[in-house]
Amino acid sequence: MEPHALSEVVASYLLAQRARNRTEQTIRFLRQRLVRLTQLVHDAPPAAIQAETVRAALLGVKCTRRDRLARPISSRYVHQHHAVWRGFFNWCVREGILEASPMLRVAAPTVDEDEIAIFTAADVRALIATQDHRTFEGARNRAVMALLYDTGMRVGELVQLDRADVDLAAAVIHVRKGKSRRARRAPLSPKMRLLLRRYLDHWHRPALFPELDPPRLFTDRRGRALATNAVRQWMRRAGRAAGISTVRVSPHTWRHTFATEYLRNGGTESGLQIILGIRHRSVLDRYVHLVQTEFAARQHRKASPLARLGRV
Repeated sequence: MEPHALSEVVASYLLAQRARNRTEQTIRFLRQRLVRLTQLVHDAPPAAIQAETVRAALLGVKCTRRDRLARPISSRYVHQHHAVWRGFFNWCVREGILEASPMLRVAAPTVDEDEIAIFTAADVRALIATQDHRTFEGARNRAVMALLYDTGMRVGELVQLDRADVDLAAAVIHVRKGKSRRARRAPLSPKMRLLLRRYLDHWHRPALFPELDPPRLFTDRRGRALATNAVRQWMRRAGRAAGISTVRVSPHTWRHTFATEYLRNGGTESGLQIILGIRHRSVLDRYVHLVQTEFAARQHRKASPLARLGRV
């Protein structure tokens, strides 16, 4: 392997990101997309990578899935690769590895602003009903889905919650390991407090399970911390069992559903931004736009000139 093969430079870049105290979730995100670039350019040295090479690599991301799912590849997914690669090559320039970034002449892919998909109330009831409350996994999964529906937190935040992060007296959960290490407090509804109390009293510390240090709020049946992929997998199975096919059953769909329902029920935009830990207004605007569109549709039914015209 050449001294400056792309894979070696990527390893140095990821080390630099760790030195900046980036979260492990962020490091995984960067690694996955940079490993994809390494594969698509056959581990060529950074100096040999030109704008045309990057464009071909982006086309490879767009046309070929790396998992076994049949979902179409979203424009947002391709855009993520472009953003990560741009940040990496900019770092190469700052480090003196390159004189100029090959991304300078590679325009970012246009992102299709698809309508946010959310669960209906019937979907939520059906998903929760797939979990047997008499078993450890069933009771845990019910609590997980209820908490996502009540707070809209990210799955990466949920799996890192410790038992000490739950303050039922104050009706809040301390999200200490949020995105970009921004801590916040997520309020709990009275119903969620009751559900968590039942879960903690009956299922959180089975006698035969070893405890983690510190003890996590949600674990597998061996007492180990849950992995985000494990949550996604059992949630997909729950979706199939519930017969839900019109919307993707994933932790992030719960987040979308919470945000939309919160605004529908009279919650404020500023309150939602705080609860979700949203930093950029553009993310919040997507939820606001969906709710405003629904409101406009209801108003249209009353105010449409054609509807008021009478018989035609």
